[in-house]
Amino acid sequence: MNNRPVALDHPPSPADPTPPTYPPPLPGPLRSTAAPPPSRLDRLLARYTEIPPWVVVTQLFFGLGWLRAVGEKVIDPAWWNGDVIRGFVATTADLTLPWLSPLLSSFVLPLAPLVAVLVVVAQAAAGVALVSNRAVIPALAVAAALNLVFLASGAVAPSAFYLLGQGAVALWRIGRRPPTPALSRGLQAATVAAAVLAIISLPFVGTVHPAEVIHDPAIMLATLAGLVAVASELTHRALFRRGLP
Repeated sequence: MNNRPVALDHPPSPADPTPPTYPPPLPGPLRSTAAPPPSRLDRLLARYTEIPPWVVVTQLFFGLGWLRAVGEKVIDPAWWNGDVIRGFVATTADLTLPWLSPLLSSFVLPLAPLVAVLVVVAQAAAGVALVSNRAVIPALAVAAALNLVFLASGAVAPSAFYLLGQGAVALWRIGRRPPTPALSRGLQAATVAAAVLAIISLPFVGTVHPAEVIHDPAIMLATLAGLVAVASELTHRALFRRGLP
């Protein structure tokens, strides 16, 4: 018997170096390649991207200040029945400018609870608008009206400083608008109104002592109104130096 191994006619081929292939996986759910929608915070921050830092800081400071004032009043029961307003008018009666007294006696005092609601609504609207950077010019107008009444009633601080800062923000924003006839008339009206306000306040100046003028509503209001008149006129000249388009 022959025990030798039998030679194979076709020796085994070397292993195929190509890896085995498998069928592709089944397709999963389709995924959108679009960017996710911006969040509310992203949209809020985007409104401030083209504003100088000093405007952002100033606007947010005053907006938060108005919202703080709202919170203070909301939690005070004496505010809603008008007692706080009546007490304020009585306390500052000696400092109130005479041209404001008829408004206080004929409207504010008889309707103190209603005035309390109107003040809170106005302060809340101004604060929300300034913080959210929407309808800023109308909000600054409402805020200026409130501060003007507070200042003329004898509350110099912080109304005088609010008027100064908010006025600067308003004039900066107005100065960026395209020149139009309506804007020209508005700036001229602001110049005249501020000048008139300064003139009617000057006769009631009680002191010019350097240590006391900061507490005198007449001289503070006359000074601020004079500054607004000058700034409004300068803004008008800068926008319309070449005349109306």
